[in-house]
Amino acid sequence: PWTKPEVVVFADHSEIFWGGWTNPSPHVDPDGTIHLAFQAQPKTLPPQSKLFHQGDDVIGVATSTHPAGPFTNTLTKPVTPDAWYCVDGQEEDPFLWRSPRGFHMLAHGMCPSGFMQARYMYSEDGKQWVTSPRQPYGYRVELEGGESRRMMRVERPQLFFNTTHGDGTVSDPLVLYNGVCEDGGNLVSKFKRCVLDQAGMTWTLARPLKQAVVLV
Repeated sequence: PWTKPEVVVFADHSEIFWGGWTNPSPHVDPDGTIHLAFQAQPKTLPPQSKLFHQGDDVIGVATSTHPAGPFTNTLTKPVTPDAWYCVDGQEEDPFLWRSPRGFHMLAHGMCPSGFMQARYMYSEDGKQWVTSPRQPYGYRVELEGGESRRMMRVERPQLFFNTTHGDGTVSDPLVLYNGVCEDGGNLVSKFKRCVLDQAGMTWTLARPLKQAVVLV
């Protein structure tokens, strides 16, 4: 049976993660600890966001022992600190997982524009995060038969893993999922429909991932 939705609450308040909490991504440890990545906005928008009438999306991490909370913020600053040239924040759509090597996160990059951007972040303890300078995946999709198609929007990344270990960590990702948009007859019309108008048809893309060969 379904239960009535509960509002997720935070035990502490942060001016960095003040409101607009969306796109939660949990990883649950065997002891019941929930590590929650989420998208939020600060209490005070930076000048560049106000100038262009944009939000300021950043990603935080919090922990709890119950899905409805209360959650306690793990971080005092965003996973990727904001920069003066980021008119719409740093990232959105986080996907969090924990492997035997630590915590990892994929996200849709929003800085400087949110176009043709993807992010990968990692942390050994879930508190000190590093953002990779390399894009984890591209916007050009190679199809069977040799055809390739360029997507205008590739967002909301998620992974399907082949292995779950006894300590609750996961490894061996098999599939990368994204919400994508390529609606239009050519690149110009696709860009207008999907990016400028944000009115193009969207669908879910599943890309199989190559598996690394481990020599023992």
